[in-house]
Amino acid sequence: MSKVSIIIPVYNAGKYLKKCLDSAVGQDFEDFDIICVDDCSTDDSPAILAEYEDQYSNVRVIRNTCNNGVAFCRNRAVEQADSEYILFLDSDDWLEKDTLKITYDCALRNSLDMVIFQMRLLYEDQELEKFYEAYSKRSKYLVGPIKSGKQMLIDTNGWIDMICTAKLLSLNMIRESNIRFTEGFVHEDNAYSLKIMLSAKRAKVIDDELYIYLRRESSITTLANQEKRLKGSIAAYADMLRLLTSKYYDDQEISPVLSHILDRKFNTVLSDFPDINSFGDLKFDNPYYQHIYHLFRQSQGLFSGEEIESFKKYEHIIIYGAGRLGKRVLRDLKGLRVDGFAVSETRGNKKEVENLPVKSIDDYMSYRKNSLVIIAIMSDEKNRIKSNLREHGFENVWCM
Repeated sequence: MSKVSIIIPVYNAGKYLKKCLDSAVGQDFEDFDIICVDDCSTDDSPAILAEYEDQYSNVRVIRNTCNNGVAFCRNRAVEQADSEYILFLDSDDWLEKDTLKITYDCALRNSLDMVIFQMRLLYEDQELEKFYEAYSKRSKYLVGPIKSGKQMLIDTNGWIDMICTAKLLSLNMIRESNIRFTEGFVHEDNAYSLKIMLSAKRAKVIDDELYIYLRRESSITTLANQEKRLKGSIAAYADMLRLLTSKYYDDQEISPVLSHILDRKFNTVLSDFPDINSFGDLKFDNPYYQHIYHLFRQSQGLFSGEEIESFKKYEHIIIYGAGRLGKRVLRDLKGLRVDGFAVSETRGNKKEVENLPVKSIDDYMSYRKNSLVIIAIMSDEKNRIKSNLREHGFENVWCM
C-alpha cells in the first residue's frame, strides 16, 4: 500500500499531458503512485502515457476499451487504488512540487479524512496568471481549525466550490461511505464533492496554493455542446436533491444549508440555459433525471406579470451584480429599459455585460431618487448590500 495515489483521467490531452505528468512524477515525496486512465484517446496521449509508464515504476496506465467519460475513469481508478489517500488531478492541470509532502504531512499529523488546499487559475490565452478568486475567498475563510466537512458547509452556508480537485482524500472514507461519481455526465463532481464534505469527520483547509488549474476553451467545463452540459447540470442537481431528501431532510443543522446550495444550483442552471425549453424533450435513461428536467422546463420566470408592470414606474433600473443571476434578471425583465449593472468592485469585472455598462454603485448616485435597484447576487451579502444601498439614499431595493 502506498501513501497517496494521484488519479489522472486522460482523453486527448496530448498538448498538456507531459506538463501534468512531470508535475506528478516530480513530487518531493516518497511512496506514492500515479494511476492514469486513458479513455480511448485518439491523439498522442496513449504514446505519452506508455513512455511515462515505461520510465517510472510508480506510473500505472489503465486503458479503457471504449470512451466512457471522466466519471467512469475516476471510479475505475478509485476501485484499483491501494493507498491511504487519493488526489484527483486533471490531465491539463498540474501540481506544485511539494503538494504531496505538505498535504500528506498535514493529514497524517492531524488524522484527517480530507485536506483542502488552494488553487490558482491560469488562462491559456493570457500570460498573466490570476488567482481563482471565487474558490480562494470561500476556502480561505476556513483556513486553520480542524472541523468536519459538514461543519464547514454550515459555517459558510454552503459557499464551498463543489469540485473534487485540490483535495487530499482518505480512500478508506470514500469506500466506507460508498461515494462514486455519477457516470455518463459532465459536472459529475458536484454531487460527489458534496457527499465528500458530508462524510469527512475531520477536515482541514490550508492556505498553500498547490493546484494550478488551466482554463481553456476546449476543456470539458467550457464545451460548446450545450445539450451535454445541460444534461450534466440536471443530473448534478437531481443527485444533490436526492441526497437531501433521502438522508438529511430532518437534519435541522445541515438541511437549510443543502437547500441553499440547491437553490443556487437551480438558479445557475436557469441562468446558464435561459432558453431551456428550446432543448425540447431531452431523453434521460434515468426516470428521476427525466422528472427533474421537466420540473426545470416548467419553472416560471423570476418575476410575475404584476411585478414587471410595477417596475415600469421607475425612471431607472439598475441590476446589482453582473454574474449569472444578474444576466438572468436582465433577460426576465422582458424588454424594460435597464441602465446597467452595478458592482461593489469594478476591478476584475468586465466593462460591459450584455451590451450594458458595468459600473461601481457610486457611479449611479445621481439616479437615487427615482430608481429601482435589483440585487442579483447568490451570496449571503445581500442583506448587507441592501442596508448599504438604503444608507446611500437608494430607497427602492429589490432582493432576489
